[in-house]
Amino acid sequence: PGDLNPKVIWITIGTNDMLRTACSEEVVLLGILRVVEEIQKKKPSATVVINSILPLSSEHDGVLAYKSKYKELLLNKKAMKQSGRAHFDLWPSILSINEELEKFATNHTNVKYFDANKVFVEERSDGTYIVKGTMMPDNIHPSKDGHKAWNEAMIQKLTAILEKN
Repeated sequence: PGDLNPKVIWITIGTNDMLRTACSEEVVLLGILRVVEEIQKKKPSATVVINSILPLSSEHDGVLAYKSKYKELLLNKKAMKQSGRAHFDLWPSILSINEELEKFATNHTNVKYFDANKVFVEERSDGTYIVKGTMMPDNIHPSKDGHKAWNEAMIQKLTAILEKN
């Protein structure tokens, strides 16, 4: 609404573009940046915080398979028939998009980046990354505990932004 004048606008978008419609990295990135530009045009004094795209895993143990630098959308028909679900590896794309979002935020006034992976992802001793099970039990949607931890981290970031303004 035009009569609202928030100091901070927080956006969390892009996940469904990747998961449901299998958009390319470029399309997801451009879509997010276009939303940021539109917000800045309508609310130039507001700070826009771009939340990182949240991690996604189709693996039951939450492993984020980082198989290549480029997006791999693997549909294993046999496994899908047996388990009723497809395998997908979006972690490389998520990392790539998040990296570009962070660069964009660094280079633009009144734009900040928030890395939610610090809340939802942990590194195993073997160097693989996994979605923290208690935070995202289905490896896609945050749980109550996940939302609580995410909210606490967001409050810290928001407090830091507001203290600088």
